[in-house]
Amino acid sequence: FSARSVSGKRSAAGMALASDAEKLHWNQIPEKQGLYDPKRESDACGVGAVMSMKKHVSRKILTDACDMAVRMTHRGAKQANENDGDGVGIMLSIPDDYFRATCPFALPPLGEYGVGNVFLPQQQVSREACLALFDRMAKKYGLKILGWRMPLPVNSQVLGPYAQTTEPFIAQVFMALSEDMDDDGHSDAPAAPSLSSKAAARRNRRKQGSAMPRPGSLAGLQDYSLETRLFIVRRAISLRASELFICSFNSRTI
Repeated sequence: FSARSVSGKRSAAGMALASDAEKLHWNQIPEKQGLYDPKRESDACGVGAVMSMKKHVSRKILTDACDMAVRMTHRGAKQANENDGDGVGIMLSIPDDYFRATCPFALPPLGEYGVGNVFLPQQQVSREACLALFDRMAKKYGLKILGWRMPLPVNSQVLGPYAQTTEPFIAQVFMALSEDMDDDGHSDAPAAPSLSSKAAARRNRRKQGSAMPRPGSLAGLQDYSLETRLFIVRRAISLRASELFICSFNSRTI
């Protein structure tokens, strides 16, 4: 619970802030500063952000984020065993230099490829079926798989007994636009109906009561950016497979 739920409505005197030389009391709220506004304070799960306002890339951002996550342990739910519970995650900008140093395959420039952090089944047969599904959906939506990082290094010793029974096989998939796309992102596939023509077709079906088929899932594919296609592929895979989970899948964060 938060200080707000304990202290209730504060008087004007109770809202007085400590001087710069003193630390705030546990039930006091800091004054407005930078991006922080006390008016936006509310009870919520533990969420925080660490960043460089000047967009400087630094490992310190990651280490500070890890430290922040540890300090929010009290916000997470736990089972009888303290090593079983909700868990915690960190989202960060794609570490392009790190991936280039660790991936056994070539990567295009940053922003021209996407990364998916994926939980796969431990059973090899089921896992191979999931990999095949990724390949099919990538080709269907004009993408190509550059490669996989798997298995990723993990420390299973920190897991509790229940978490160990459900531990996934963790991998990362890298995708980019397919080579059959030209510089403008157009495919060699036949042109799909425009949005206006599809809207007109829908109006005609309503008027005529005909049973014309709906436009295919590839309609307007040539107009979709890499980021949009990555989202579509993620959605298509998630709807077709129950044994995997895609934590993130885009060209900016992971």
